[in-house]
Amino acid sequence: MNKTILSLLLSGFLAIISCSVNPPVNAQNSNPNRTVFKLKIPANNITESSVYRLGYGDSIEIKFFNNPEYNETVTVRPDGRITLPRVGDVYVIQMTPSELDDIITQTYSEILLDPDVTVIVRDFGGQDVYVMGEVENPGIYPLTKGMTMLRAIAVAGGPKGSAKLGSVILIRNDGNQTGEALRVDLALSSVRKNLNKDLPVQGFDMIYVPRTFISDLNSFITQFYDVLLPPFDVWSRYTYWYNRK
Repeated sequence: MNKTILSLLLSGFLAIISCSVNPPVNAQNSNPNRTVFKLKIPANNITESSVYRLGYGDSIEIKFFNNPEYNETVTVRPDGRITLPRVGDVYVIQMTPSELDDIITQTYSEILLDPDVTVIVRDFGGQDVYVMGEVENPGIYPLTKGMTMLRAIAVAGGPKGSAKLGSVILIRNDGNQTGEALRVDLALSSVRKNLNKDLPVQGFDMIYVPRTFISDLNSFITQFYDVLLPPFDVWSRYTYWYNRK
């Protein structure tokens, strides 16, 4: 998908967002510049933050001690899958290495006699930041030390002339099925007066630069997850993947 098509899609989604009225999500704060909401994550994906879960771009070594001909080192693709010999594709996103080990062992038990399998994460895909909306090059970008919202926007080519920097949205997942959205005033005149407004970003933050002022964060979050994010996620992951090659 090229940038022209993406631009047209984003324009359509923006129109939907500005015109649609949806039931508000669970806001838990009266601050109009902040809202807390529940993420649409299946319950079986909610785990302790100390347990590592497989992510996009992770390099995984799969060792068969009794059948070394099946040994593989694979990378988690943008669609969240890996491919195994004689088995095919396996979706692994959000699995622990132990859970994947169990699935592979069970699957290969239909092919091999008592397979002894170990799954090792050899290389991590890294932490990235989503930058969307009215920027020159929307996409996924690696998180770097000291990155702030404005620096992330700059990495994405900077804001377009149509960007409303006084109403930039920062969306953050706390890792426990809860998200937080902040409306941040990053207009030059505002940042000059208070540099602390240019907040530091964390891994997997989403930064959305709108074309118009977003007055209702609750409605925006509903539209964001239902309308804007899914196609952007597919496009950006594949673009990120192929740019690495």
